[in-house]
Amino acid sequence: MRSRALHASHRARPWHALTCAILAAAVLAACSDADVGSPLETVDPAAVPVTYEFVADTVADGDPLRATTEVTTAVAFAGDLWASTSQWMAPRPVGGAILRRGARDAGWTSVLQTTQLRVMALEAFTVPSNGDEAEVLLAQAQESGAGSELRWSVAPDRTLASRFALPDAGAIARSFGAHSTGDGDVTFFAGVQPTGVLAGAWDADARTIHWSPTPELVTPGAGLDQKVTGFTSCGGAAWVTVRGTLYRRRTDGGTDATTGGPWQPVWTVPVANPDSSGLRGVSCVRHDGAPAILLGVEGSGELMRFDAIDRLGPVVSGTPLEPLLELDTRDLIGRTLRAWGHDVPASGPGAVGYTIPAYNEFTDVGERVVLAGVEWSYALARCPATRRCQPQRTFDAQACVLRRAGDSGIPDWQLRCLATPLDSPSPVPDPVTPGAAIVAVRAMQIAPWSPDELWLVGYDANFVPSIGTGWSARLPLASLRR
Repeated sequence: MRSRALHASHRARPWHALTCAILAAAVLAACSDADVGSPLETVDPAAVPVTYEFVADTVADGDPLRATTEVTTAVAFAGDLWASTSQWMAPRPVGGAILRRGARDAGWTSVLQTTQLRVMALEAFTVPSNGDEAEVLLAQAQESGAGSELRWSVAPDRTLASRFALPDAGAIARSFGAHSTGDGDVTFFAGVQPTGVLAGAWDADARTIHWSPTPELVTPGAGLDQKVTGFTSCGGAAWVTVRGTLYRRRTDGGTDATTGGPWQPVWTVPVANPDSSGLRGVSCVRHDGAPAILLGVEGSGELMRFDAIDRLGPVVSGTPLEPLLELDTRDLIGRTLRAWGHDVPASGPGAVGYTIPAYNEFTDVGERVVLAGVEWSYALARCPATRRCQPQRTFDAQACVLRRAGDSGIPDWQLRCLATPLDSPSPVPDPVTPGAAIVAVRAMQIAPWSPDELWLVGYDANFVPSIGTGWSARLPLASLRR
């Protein structure tokens, strides 16, 4: 049901990091549209050539986008690529933005400049509507002099002019979802901090959304305890993760005794680290011919799968769902880096530490392959000698994805890393500059103008001062499918 995309701004101009990072002679041919230079002294033989573009470097001096430190989402809508940005940890932040790009070489256009530091929620959905389909783009924004709002457009409109004022003037939406029932009714969801989960009914005649100001789910606590990290529609029901708990929306219209609303808690993971967001990347995948839930645990890095989702009744029984451990992400990262010749111990200082195993949801790129961005730090702030790390918090500077191939039995999991820009300095400077550290793939989207081109966006500031580090990149989709 869901699609994604990205955007930057106009007047793109060349820069050394706007180049395909070359690793070895064997992969030079894959970078036909980029400058070629000498490989880094230490390279990973499996790294994927990629063409980078830094949002701050594509705009004129004085443009608010010059302060972009992160590109946080990417979706496809109405034939364009869209993205949202963040200016977290920028020296003089103005606010995040929503961007649009109409073609590979068109450059980014700013659709909406906000006053909030980070724009984290931007999603596109295709929903049934009066016997046809409608494309809907959802965003959250706070403009100067206004409170926080949900904004949306229905294709072909691209203005995000439809508005719903959030009950809490300073609230921030982290995620959006949508679920369609068998009779054609569609409900949209917004995960809003601190308000909770809001629901909106799709009006097929008026081609708009009617949002209710009364939340369907309110979680106790404050701060991260209220962080709604993702939605998915799977096995005939809507699902949401709020910090460390997975919830399922009852399909009989009833009320759960523990939440006072339609959402029922079905599984909780202990969140030992006070800075952990808990569950990440909740997605619906196919496994052994049936829908299954796949999600990651931030910090410890496990990827968990819940099977038999389509056989659940309207109400999940009193026994919580039992997950299967599908992947120990930290173990895979460590083993892969050692196989590439890096001195990364299995434990102790310099071992793979705090890990975010999935940003947003897992992206289906066809041929039974799904991908998710991943990032990790090294234990006890010890960066291995042959790795480059973000300063202060020692998150690995290279951007990588987890690749899951197969939909039956035991899937094949691999770590695939993007090549580093040729002119990346070592060590990484503090504050971090464009191209010095790529750090994280936050989202990805197949280009709306080419089924063979994949766009990725990212960077995570991780509380480290950063200047113009938000990036987008493109690569041939075949390089990650195989």
